[in-house]
Amino acid sequence: MQPLLGAVEVVGRVDGMHIDPDAFRLGFADPGRSIRKDFGFGGGVNWIWSRSVRFSLDYYHTEFKGGWNQGTWNRPTEEAIIGRFQFAL
Repeated sequence: MQPLLGAVEVVGRVDGMHIDPDAFRLGFADPGRSIRKDFGFGGGVNWIWSRSVRFSLDYYHTEFKGGWNQGTWNRPTEEAIIGRFQFAL
């Protein structure tokens, strides 16, 4: 059996954002349409077969506070699966 070529990376990410209330008070943004906070996390796997070939598969999940005018007043949660194949000459 021939060994697997290349390298495998396991990646993760956690992120968040908080908008300063002064941005709304000073009129820089509309508080009825703008998110105030978000929190997201994600992870993925990268297979780097060679210097020229790479495959990636990632998943991301983001929750929002504010930015929506229905139900909970929060923009709907976003989830994404992103696949990528890269080939360089």
